[in-house]
Amino acid sequence: MMNPSHVMGGWQRYSQKDLNPDILMCYGYGDGGGGPTVEMLENQRRLSKGIPGVPKTKQCLPTEFFHELERQVQGNRYLPEWNGELYLEYHRGTYTTMAKNKRYNRRSEFAYENLEFYSVLANRLAGAKYPEEELREGWETILRNQFHDIIPGSSIKEVYDESWEEYEKILGTADALIDQMTEAAAGAIEGNRGDVVVFNPNGSSAESLVVLNGLSDQTRALKTEGKTFPVQKTEDGWIAMAILKLYSICTFIRISIVLIFEMKLTVFTFFDSCIVVLYHKTPIPSTLVLIRFPREKNKNPQGNLINTNVVLTIDVLSSIHQKAFPQSKIYYTE
Repeated sequence: MMNPSHVMGGWQRYSQKDLNPDILMCYGYGDGGGGPTVEMLENQRRLSKGIPGVPKTKQCLPTEFFHELERQVQGNRYLPEWNGELYLEYHRGTYTTMAKNKRYNRRSEFAYENLEFYSVLANRLAGAKYPEEELREGWETILRNQFHDIIPGSSIKEVYDESWEEYEKILGTADALIDQMTEAAAGAIEGNRGDVVVFNPNGSSAESLVVLNGLSDQTRALKTEGKTFPVQKTEDGWIAMAILKLYSICTFIRISIVLIFEMKLTVFTFFDSCIVVLYHKTPIPSTLVLIRFPREKNKNPQGNLINTNVVLTIDVLSSIHQKAFPQSKIYYTE
């Protein structure tokens, strides 16, 4: 900007007036290379004539300013000397008016770090082609949008409109390539049909929440290296808390609950006992099972015929050959 307020603010912040009486002000529209507007040029014209209480301005090229600066400070023994990198420490951990861009930046960094890990893995295990060109283009976009005026939110609107489109494009490319690379790597790992392969692309080992897709409703847990991790179905898919080593691949065996058979119950009274008849359906051939209950435990002593459906299940890892199912219950109706 070019107005009396900015000129006065620049002069007040300048702390070496005893060495040089002039300061350099670069102005223009926005902070992304936009030139001066008509209004700014008119303000400068008026300031160059002198306004009470405000330093007088002069329009010139930067080279003219630096030649004058050199003449002013030449031979001055009080001129400070700087040794080291010309780096402004105030840029560390800056706030931003564009949180969306900082979030896009972090998501993109993680995505392309993970993509590099999966690409090397797929290349070594399955001979998949390393996506060198896509990685180079993605990282160039990420680094370009880390320019110091973009991250803190001091660029013009057009910069952010363009950067958001670029972020969406590279994130889409990363997601597609990660799917390809993980599928290729998983296909090269020895295992049984139905096993679950989980990757940890992070540089630390931790107990982490793993989101899984494609599991059947009968899956109850995952097992690896003698450890069992329960799973739970959510709106986002199946989740499990698993311990994963850094930069690792882990194969889990699925522990499932399977349907053994469906049966129909017929409950009636006979003398002083309640007899329950179970008519088994497939896959077990039709058989007849008689279960006796004392009459005092019968919730329906009138002898009415009661029909209901009951599903019995059993864990595939338990002894399927056992005849009794003590966990089953008989439900009476009024």
